[in-house]
Amino acid sequence: MLFYNGKQILESIDCIVLKLQPSIYEFLDLSKQVDKYNKISIISNYGKFNYKNELKIRSHHYLHISGEYINPEIPIIDTIAEAILSLINKGILFNGDLVNFYSKEDIIKDIFSYIIGIYKVEFCFDFTTNNIYLADNIDIIESSDDSLPILLKDDIRKRKKCLIRNGSTYYSYDFKKQRKSTVKFYCREEWLLNKNNEYKVRFIKNNPFKYRIEFVLTRNQCPYLTINNFSGNYHQVINNFIPYLAKQYNKYFLDKVFVKNPYLYSYFSRIYELAKIGIFFRSTLLNNLKDEKISIDAYFKNKYEELAYNKTNENHFNNNSINMKNIFDYLSDSYYASNNDFSKINYITPFDLQNEDKILLKDGDFIFMKDNYYLPDFKTIK
Repeated sequence: MLFYNGKQILESIDCIVLKLQPSIYEFLDLSKQVDKYNKISIISNYGKFNYKNELKIRSHHYLHISGEYINPEIPIIDTIAEAILSLINKGILFNGDLVNFYSKEDIIKDIFSYIIGIYKVEFCFDFTTNNIYLADNIDIIESSDDSLPILLKDDIRKRKKCLIRNGSTYYSYDFKKQRKSTVKFYCREEWLLNKNNEYKVRFIKNNPFKYRIEFVLTRNQCPYLTINNFSGNYHQVINNFIPYLAKQYNKYFLDKVFVKNPYLYSYFSRIYELAKIGIFFRSTLLNNLKDEKISIDAYFKNKYEELAYNKTNENHFNNNSINMKNIFDYLSDSYYASNNDFSKINYITPFDLQNEDKILLKDGDFIFMKDNYYLPDFKTIK
């Protein structure tokens, strides 16, 4: 159940997760609580890795904005900026020392100084018990079933078209333990009761909208999670995403999860009908991550020393005789603190330049190689 200003919203964004710029990690005070209701929160992941026979800790921090914080009438980018401003005002970012020097407009203008990009978005739709149901003859694999690991080893294109059930939640067959699946259907009431959040038990049980369909889009799986595609408010954003969401429903839920009265919903009705027709008209979404120069200017500006390039060692990187195995001798620890599968979309190491034959185009100071961005300085590495 999502509420904004006391009104229940049946179609909305359940959450937006943004990866914070590693360059601001040192200015984060994670001991403070952003919001006691967790409408805004910081999610931190820590992992160990071995570097030069020494165990190091890799950290990643994300800004999680829940649906209750999102005003559907204002641009999403404004909501993101307000959330970042809230971190500053509460002394979580910059220790509050610069609280009087920042405004929402300043943050929007320099947004990539704070975030690398959108990491995850969840679109949600709530239904009454008698308005949604499962088909009778579908294959369902329990998460505890011995056949599930075998299924997950198969390429997604070869998997059985089934649903995977874990408790009362049904996941699409592109299930992964790390992110579950693209589309899921579950009992919202049961989830809220287990969560034991701010809603009272009686209120949860009396609410008729007990079931939810969620589309979980992550950066690694969806090519449209760019700031440009979220520049409008919720109504504008969902309109742009309808063809993409319809395609996902057609692929994973068609003839498996039925809605009796989809016309009761402004946006889901169009997703549902398009999914049944199976024709997906061209949307206005930017169709590739390269349409947005994600955080390169902000991240690399005066931060070369935090990645694989240091102006004082320029002669080392331009020396063609340098051994690629020794490249990592020039990388600082902060590089390893920010490098993971998500970062590969936004910034790279000299090792990746072995793929120069895959360059798609060169545009000014940037080199596009599929969905990645390369500084031209790195191009000289052999």
